[in-house]
Amino acid sequence: MLSSSSKAISEVRDDIKNLNPRVSVSASGLNRQSQTIEQLKLETAQELQNAFTALLTQNTPPELQQENTAPSEYFHSLIKTFEVQMHQYRQQVEELKNHLMTQTHITPQDLFLAIQSVHQAFAAQVAQLQSVHENVRTLKQKYLSFRRVFLGDSTNVFERRK
Repeated sequence: MLSSSSKAISEVRDDIKNLNPRVSVSASGLNRQSQTIEQLKLETAQELQNAFTALLTQNTPPELQQENTAPSEYFHSLIKTFEVQMHQYRQQVEELKNHLMTQTHITPQDLFLAIQSVHQAFAAQVAQLQSVHENVRTLKQKYLSFRRVFLGDSTNVFERRK
Protein backbone atom coordinates (compact mmCIF):
# COMPACT_ATOMS: atom_id res chain seq x y z
CA MET A 1 0.00 0.00 0.00
CA LEU A 2 2.91 2.31 0.81
CA SER A 3 4.51 1.96 -2.65
CA SER A 4 1.24 2.55 -4.46
CA SER A 5 0.57 5.49 -2.15
CA SER A 6 3.97 7.07 -2.85
CA LYS A 7 3.49 6.42 -6.58
CA ALA A 8 0.08 8.11 -6.47
CA ILE A 9 1.53 11.04 -4.53
CA SER A 10 4.32 11.31 -7.10
CA GLU A 11 1.76 11.32 -9.92
CA VAL A 12 -0.26 14.01 -8.16
CA ARG A 13 2.92 16.05 -7.64
CA ASP A 14 3.71 15.77 -11.36
CA ASP A 15 0.17 16.74 -12.25
CA ILE A 16 0.42 19.76 -9.97
CA LYS A 17 3.69 20.80 -11.64
CA ASN A 18 1.98 20.52 -15.03
CA LEU A 19 -1.08 22.46 -13.89
CA ASN A 20 0.81 25.32 -12.21
CA PRO A 21 1.46 27.23 -15.47
CA ARG A 22 -2.20 26.87 -16.43
CA VAL A 23 -3.30 28.13 -13.04
CA SER A 24 -0.91 31.05 -13.44
CA VAL A 25 -2.44 31.92 -16.82
CA SER A 26 -5.93 31.62 -15.36
CA ALA A 27 -4.97 33.82 -12.41
CA SER A 28 -3.58 36.41 -14.80
CA GLY A 29 -6.82 36.37 -16.78
CA LEU A 30 -8.82 36.67 -13.58
CA ASN A 31 -6.69 39.63 -12.54
CA ARG A 32 -7.33 41.35 -15.89
CA GLN A 33 -11.04 40.70 -15.53
CA SER A 34 -11.02 42.10 -11.99
CA GLN A 35 -9.33 45.25 -13.24
CA THR A 36 -11.89 45.52 -16.04
CA ILE A 37 -14.71 45.11 -13.53
CA GLU A 38 -13.25 47.84 -11.32
CA GLN A 39 -12.94 50.13 -14.35
CA LEU A 40 -16.56 49.42 -15.29
CA LYS A 41 -17.64 50.19 -11.72
CA LEU A 42 -15.89 53.55 -11.89
CA GLU A 43 -17.39 54.33 -15.29
CA THR A 44 -20.85 53.31 -14.06
CA ALA A 45 -20.53 55.54 -11.00
CA GLN A 46 -19.48 58.43 -13.25
CA GLU A 47 -22.43 57.84 -15.58
CA LEU A 48 -24.81 57.74 -12.61
CA GLN A 49 -23.38 61.08 -11.49
CA ASN A 50 -23.84 62.41 -15.04
CA ALA A 51 -27.45 61.21 -15.07
CA PHE A 52 -28.09 62.91 -11.73
CA THR A 53 -26.55 66.14 -13.06
CA ALA A 54 -28.71 65.89 -16.19
CA LEU A 55 -31.81 65.44 -14.03
CA LEU A 56 -30.90 68.51 -11.97
CA THR A 57 -30.24 70.48 -15.15
CA GLN A 58 -33.59 69.41 -16.61
CA ASN A 59 -35.43 70.45 -13.45
CA THR A 60 -33.69 73.85 -13.27
CA PRO A 61 -35.38 76.67 -15.17
CA PRO A 62 -33.31 77.91 -18.16
CA GLU A 63 -32.90 81.41 -16.73
CA LEU A 64 -31.07 79.95 -13.69
CA GLN A 65 -28.62 77.86 -15.74
CA GLN A 66 -26.22 80.59 -16.83
CA GLU A 67 -23.34 79.29 -14.69
CA ASN A 68 -24.19 75.61 -15.14
CA THR A 69 -21.22 74.17 -17.04
CA ALA A 70 -21.93 70.52 -16.25
CA PRO A 71 -23.63 69.69 -19.59
CA SER A 72 -20.84 71.19 -21.69
CA GLU A 73 -18.17 69.51 -19.53
CA TYR A 74 -19.96 66.20 -19.96
CA PHE A 75 -20.12 66.54 -23.74
CA HIS A 76 -16.48 67.65 -23.98
CA SER A 77 -15.48 64.59 -21.96
CA LEU A 78 -17.65 62.37 -24.13
CA ILE A 79 -16.13 63.77 -27.33
CA LYS A 80 -12.61 63.27 -25.96
CA THR A 81 -13.46 59.64 -25.12
CA PHE A 82 -14.85 59.10 -28.63
CA GLU A 83 -11.72 60.60 -30.18
CA VAL A 84 -9.47 58.27 -28.18
CA GLN A 85 -11.60 55.28 -29.14
CA MET A 86 -11.58 56.27 -32.82
CA HIS A 87 -7.79 56.57 -32.73
CA GLN A 88 -7.51 53.11 -31.17
CA TYR A 89 -9.91 51.66 -33.74
CA ARG A 90 -7.94 53.26 -36.57
CA GLN A 91 -4.72 51.68 -35.26
CA GLN A 92 -6.39 48.28 -34.94
CA VAL A 93 -7.76 48.50 -38.49
CA GLU A 94 -4.31 49.40 -39.80
CA GLU A 95 -2.72 46.50 -37.91
CA LEU A 96 -5.36 44.14 -39.27
CA LYS A 97 -4.86 45.40 -42.82
CA ASN A 98 -1.09 44.95 -42.54
CA HIS A 99 -1.55 41.48 -41.13
CA LEU A 100 -3.97 40.47 -43.87
CA MET A 101 -1.66 41.83 -46.55
CA THR A 102 1.19 39.62 -45.31
CA GLN A 103 -1.00 36.55 -44.76
CA THR A 104 -2.67 36.20 -48.15
CA HIS A 105 -1.84 32.51 -48.49
CA ILE A 106 -4.27 31.38 -45.75
CA THR A 107 -7.30 29.59 -47.16
CA PRO A 108 -10.61 28.92 -45.43
CA GLN A 109 -9.59 25.25 -45.32
CA ASP A 110 -6.38 26.19 -43.46
CA LEU A 111 -8.41 28.19 -40.97
CA PHE A 112 -10.87 25.32 -40.52
CA LEU A 113 -8.05 22.84 -39.91
CA ALA A 114 -6.39 25.16 -37.39
CA ILE A 115 -9.64 25.62 -35.46
CA GLN A 116 -10.29 21.89 -35.58
CA SER A 117 -6.80 21.20 -34.25
CA VAL A 118 -7.29 23.66 -31.39
CA HIS A 119 -10.64 22.06 -30.60
CA GLN A 120 -9.05 18.60 -30.46
CA ALA A 121 -6.28 19.89 -28.21
CA PHE A 122 -8.85 21.40 -25.83
CA ALA A 123 -10.85 18.17 -25.82
CA ALA A 124 -7.71 16.19 -24.98
CA GLN A 125 -6.88 18.61 -22.16
CA VAL A 126 -10.40 18.33 -20.78
CA ALA A 127 -10.18 14.54 -20.82
CA GLN A 128 -6.81 14.63 -19.10
CA LEU A 129 -8.01 17.08 -16.46
CA GLN A 130 -11.10 14.95 -15.84
CA SER A 131 -8.83 11.98 -15.22
CA VAL A 132 -6.68 14.03 -12.85
CA HIS A 133 -9.79 15.28 -11.08
CA GLU A 134 -11.04 11.73 -10.57
CA ASN A 135 -7.62 10.64 -9.28
CA VAL A 136 -7.52 13.51 -6.82
CA ARG A 137 -11.05 12.70 -5.65
CA THR A 138 -10.07 9.04 -5.11
CA LEU A 139 -6.92 10.08 -3.22
CA LYS A 140 -8.96 12.40 -1.03
CA GLN A 141 -11.33 9.57 -0.14
CA LYS A 142 -8.41 7.24 0.60
CA TYR A 143 -6.76 9.85 2.78
CA LEU A 144 -9.99 10.48 4.71
CA SER A 145 -10.39 6.72 5.19
CA PHE A 146 -6.79 6.50 6.39
CA ARG A 147 -7.40 9.29 8.93
CA ARG A 148 -10.60 7.63 10.10
CA VAL A 149 -9.07 4.13 10.46
CA PHE A 150 -5.55 4.83 11.69
CA LEU A 151 -5.91 8.17 13.45
CA GLY A 152 -9.48 7.84 14.65
CA ASP A 153 -10.24 11.28 13.22
CA SER A 154 -13.34 11.60 11.06
CA THR A 155 -12.76 15.29 10.31
CA ASN A 156 -12.95 16.16 6.64
CA VAL A 157 -9.85 18.31 6.22
CA PHE A 158 -10.92 19.19 2.68
CA GLU A 159 -14.11 21.01 3.66
CA ARG A 160 -13.98 24.76 3.44
CA ARG A 161 -14.19 26.50 6.77
CA LYS A 162 -16.75 29.22 7.11
